[in-house]
Amino acid sequence: MPLPAPPTPQRRLIRTILLWLLLAFTVAGAALLTHLRTGRWQAGLQEPTTFGPIEVRLPKGWQVTSRNRNGNMRITAREPGGRNVLTITSDASFDPTEFFTRSEEIALSMGERELVRHDEKVDVPGGKGTIIHLVDAHDNPIASIAQVRFASGQTVTVDSQNTGQRTPADEALLFYVTQSLRIHGSPAGTPAQPPANTDGVDI
Repeated sequence: MPLPAPPTPQRRLIRTILLWLLLAFTVAGAALLTHLRTGRWQAGLQEPTTFGPIEVRLPKGWQVTSRNRNGNMRITAREPGGRNVLTITSDASFDPTEFFTRSEEIALSMGERELVRHDEKVDVPGGKGTIIHLVDAHDNPIASIAQVRFASGQTVTVDSQNTGQRTPADEALLFYVTQSLRIHGSPAGTPAQPPANTDGVDI
């Protein structure tokens, strides 16, 4: 039986081109999927709105309420249908214990016993923050919360809650809203340090 003819330079070139095209389509597809899941929120945020000393970009079309109690601002943005709720507070006495307790209850209701924590740093003008992501053993998002400490000394917390399974889009929304935070009168120079321990609980 005769051996197959060795590949010609033209065939090698065609094979190389096809492999590069396949790689390019794979990378482009992954980038498109990421954009569809997360990037849509960049275009889906309204123009900056001011609530007391806080300026923030919230999702378009969401129902927004706010109140100022003894200098502590509380802003609530609710998605139509009530699936997602963002709560933004400027109360420096925020205790993250409630967040971790709630997250554990959510995980148990879904049959998950252990949660893994991932911290994400967020820089904003005049401040530094941390987003805490809690995921299950399969890396599915369970709960997330963000806290930013500004150079002026003010602390702003963004709590993201939803009634269904969290998605990468929910995580991206929290990131973009947190990144849009501004405090009027806060120095825009060297950011403050990220939030440290609060009542013995890392945040």
